[in-house]
Amino acid sequence: MKHFAALCSLAFLLCSCAGVHVQKPEVENVKKIAILSVSASEDIKKLEDEEEEGSLKDALVGVATSAAMDNVPQLAKGRERLITHGAEALSQTLGSIKGWAVIPFDEVTGNAQVQKFFDPTGAEGVISKLSRLVPVSGWRFMTPAGMHALPYEAVVSGETALFGAKTDDQEVREEVGKLCEALNVDAVAVAEYYFFYEEGGLLPTARATPVAMVDVVLIDKKGNKLLHTDHGWTQVKGKGNVMLVDKYVDLQSDPSVDAYINAIDKAMGEFKNAAKKKL
Repeated sequence: MKHFAALCSLAFLLCSCAGVHVQKPEVENVKKIAILSVSASEDIKKLEDEEEEGSLKDALVGVATSAAMDNVPQLAKGRERLITHGAEALSQTLGSIKGWAVIPFDEVTGNAQVQKFFDPTGAEGVISKLSRLVPVSGWRFMTPAGMHALPYEAVVSGETALFGAKTDDQEVREEVGKLCEALNVDAVAVAEYYFFYEEGGLLPTARATPVAMVDVVLIDKKGNKLLHTDHGWTQVKGKGNVMLVDKYVDLQSDPSVDAYINAIDKAMGEFKNAAKKKL
């Protein structure tokens, strides 16, 4: 985990050296993809604070604010719109690359094996492995309706196995890979968005610039990473401003949500361009 923290701290400084990785020739066999999870932390933090405090690792794995400082019911509509667009943007992007086809979301969320995978009482150890990788308990993620959160850190941790042993993320990927057969696809996709805001001297204190990043991984039947991004590999700024209330992003404001949606589209554009160069 310390190794991962170091990677995240460098991600903002060395974006030009990072990017998308593919495994050839295995990736050539992909025709059909199922999107298993698209998520983001419910908390949207100030980017400058994360950089100064050196806590980018915490931000990138989805630290959320406490319920006392966050009115969940009032913000639910904006969050649902935001992360639903994120899932749709991922589906459209993957479907436009290399002739891949993405199956409908309801075929994934309604699948009995997928539901079992995310069931803490019947997932055969998957949830316990997740808890060792990321302290999920008490954290909150945005997900589209019917979809469950699978943190990127849980399937791409960056840890190195010793003496031939499997890392926890490798074990989780192998469990994820088994879902390919149940869904009749060649690969399963997991993505996590990270949303921040950046204050500027020329902007009013109640407004800020939206910043977004996205990590994506494709996992095959054997649990291999056919395609994956480096953690926090690039960041983009959305068009427009977001509204702040007591230093928290107001997702009841349509312009705020629109600004982040623009950032999502830009982030997906960056991902598509980087992926196409490697495929």
